[in-house]
Parts: sequence; structure tokens; C-alpha cells
Amino acid sequence: MSFPRYSEYKDTEINWIAQIPTGWQIASLSKLFSIKAGGDVNTDVFSETRTHDRPFPIYTNANNPNIVYGYTSKAKYGPNCITVSGRGYVGFAAFRDHIFDAIIRLLVLTPKKDLNCKFFEYFINEVVDFREESSAIGQLSTNQIAPYKVAFPDCREQSKITHFLDHETAKIDTLIHEQKRLIELLKEKRQAVISHAVTKGLDPDVPIKDSGVEWLGDVPAHWGVATIRRFAKAVRTGGTPSLEMPNSEIADGINWFTPGDFNGSLMLHESEKQLRISSISSGDAKLFPGGSVLVVGIGATLGKVAKVDDDFSANQQINVIVPGKRINGHFLVYSLSAQKSQMRFVSNASTIGIMNQEKTKDIVLVLPPVEEQTQITESLDRGVQNLDQLVIKAASGILLLKERRSALISAAVTGKIDVRDWQPPADESTFDKEMRQAEIKVTA
Repeated sequence: MSFPRYSEYKDTEINWIAQIPTGWQIASLSKLFSIKAGGDVNTDVFSETRTHDRPFPIYTNANNPNIVYGYTSKAKYGPNCITVSGRGYVGFAAFRDHIFDAIIRLLVLTPKKDLNCKFFEYFINEVVDFREESSAIGQLSTNQIAPYKVAFPDCREQSKITHFLDHETAKIDTLIHEQKRLIELLKEKRQAVISHAVTKGLDPDVPIKDSGVEWLGDVPAHWGVATIRRFAKAVRTGGTPSLEMPNSEIADGINWFTPGDFNGSLMLHESEKQLRISSISSGDAKLFPGGSVLVVGIGATLGKVAKVDDDFSANQQINVIVPGKRINGHFLVYSLSAQKSQMRFVSNASTIGIMNQEKTKDIVLVLPPVEEQTQITESLDRGVQNLDQLVIKAASGILLLKERRSALISAAVTGKIDVRDWQPPADESTFDKEMRQAEIKVTA
């Protein structure tokens, strides 16, 4: 999709916009808007939820326009304003078309004349970078943004540009949502494929038996059912050295894994921080053998698992299972990845669960013969890799769509394209076809 340019442009004195269309203006935000900062909440008229008596939202600093701090009966600001985050997500702008109030550090821009505030929301979010103006502690004040200059046409043209962008970004946002949903479905399918393979096997006609475990159901008749303590060589817990802390500056050190190193892959290759070999030889840190399986034993990431091929160390939040002769470590990590809900149950997790060594040993798994374990893992490697590639492709598609969205907004609000004569197309299939040709659409 291509758009015409304006017939004439003029130079500006702004280094981030070299030229604007003839007829457009440049002005500081303080010339166009009254800029105020939100304040402390009046608890006498405050409610955490919307009520009949307290219907007006109190917006907070966030990168989502719909996040509210609470509700009030007395609001200071009316419709057709812009809020700009002054803390946290510094510079995020949101158009407000209703009565509202603002929490401390949230900046409110009220137009001094006839302006389309939605146009300036687009402009601020895509063109302005307030981070350069924010303080060292990541805050933005009214005085800091007041002199910032923006480019704009007359109000009628602002509205045309806004109408164009609302229409086009809505289509792109729909495609982004579809891609995100596709990723969710692919991840669900990935988990289902793993779970079926490690509990039912590859042969759909194999004789089955009752496993004796309610949540597990039927399993192949020739498979065993046992807790980890029955087939693991050891279950140990990592630790933090007392003499020298691990860090990211150590060259040729020993990998020291923490929950933060778990990235969704079932194989870990490198940790953010390393240990000196001397920490191992002095006994100040623990060394675990390659081929072991790591299980996060505490916190929000409880139950995440991964296998490490080389010798390594880990912190005290991680339990390490050293496989015995009866189980393939690769099969073990697949099996555990399918049992995250069981691990949370065994840990008695409510808000912050704890999976210690003993609870890890009590996890129940099904155990095929070692040769069959190898067949299953080889099949899973192929199937999971295909699904992972589809996820990567869909994620890449989302990035392309976001880049297209950003470029379109920037071009429209700075006058690089002329959309004054634009009309919504009667047939939207052209847009979808362009996305497909760009390999943005992905199907499972």
C-alpha cells in the first residue's frame, strides 16, 4: 500500500523533522496545551471499584491506557485531554474522551484551542522521545515537556489523519491479536504433544493398564509408574558461594544457573553469571554433572525445567535431578515439563510454593523402557522443533506488523504522506493479501 506525498514542503529548525508540508505549523506543547500534573488521591471521595457515587476513573502512570488506580466522585479533568506518564513508562500518551482524574506524576494536557487530541496522542507516542528530557530517576515534569515542539496541520486535517490512522491501525492490531492467539495455540499444542508422548507413547494400539494414579489415567501396559526417588541417582539443591559471588565478568568459568536463566527452552547452555573454578575446588560451591535436569523449586517460576549437558552449578532455588540408569535425562526433562501442575500441587503452592528435595523426589512419572524413551525423545525433538519454528515465525510476524504500524503513524503525523483524500476501501482483502505476501500471516 502506497500513499502520495504533499506537493510542497518547507524546512524546519527541528533536528528530528527536517521538513514539514507547507501550511503545517510548529509549536511547543505549552503553546497548544495547558499542562498540569496529577496529585495525591483524596481518600474521602475514593473507591477501588466503580460505584454510582464514585464513577470517574483515576488514571495512573502505565503503558496501558485502561489501567486505573481507582475511582472518585470529584474529577478535575474533562473530555478531550491527553495524559502522559511522568514516571515508570515515561512519555506514554493516552487520549481521554471522558471525565477523569489523574494520580501524582501523571501529566495532563488540556488543549488551549481547537485541536484533535487523538492526533497528538499518535504524534507523542511515535515521534516524541521524552526519555531524553526525563530526570536521572526516570521522571518527567510539566516544565520538562512544556518546551517540546510538535508539528501539526489545521484541526480539520488533524481529524482526517486521525480517522485514517484509527482505521489502519485497527486492522494491524487485529492481525497482531491473531498472531498472538496463534502463538498461544501453538504453545498449547506443543504441551499437549509432549504430555501425550510421555504418558501414552507413540503406538496408538499399544495395550494399556490403569496407572493407579488418578490424574495420570491409563498408561501403556509395559511401562512402569514410579516416583523420582526410585529411578534418580541423586536429587540435590544448589547454593550460593559465601567467599566469592558469581558474576558475569568471569571468563572461562563454571555456569551458575538461577531461575532467571530459564527462557522456555528445555535445554540450557549458558548462564548469566559464572563461578570461578576455584569456588568448586575449594568446596565453596556445588558442581553437578552434565546430563542432569534442573527444576525451579520456589516462586512464580516454580516447576520450570531444563537439562544441561555440561557440568555446572546452580543456586539454592534450583533442585538438580541426576538421572539413573533407568531413565534418559532427555526423556526426564520432557516428562517433567508436562507435569508442572503436579509440581505445584506437590509443593502445596498457594502464592509462593516451595519444592524441596523431598517433594521433588515424590513426583510421579511413567517410565518406558530406556530404548523406547530414546524413540519418544527423538520423535518429540522433531515435532517440538517444528512447532517452535512456527512460534518464531509468528513472533517475527508480530514484529513486522508493529514496525509497519509505527512507520505508518510516524509518516502520517509528520506529513511524509498525504491522506487528506483517503477513504476506507470497500474491499479490505487487499490489505490481508499484502500481509500474506510479506509472510506475516502464519498458520499452524
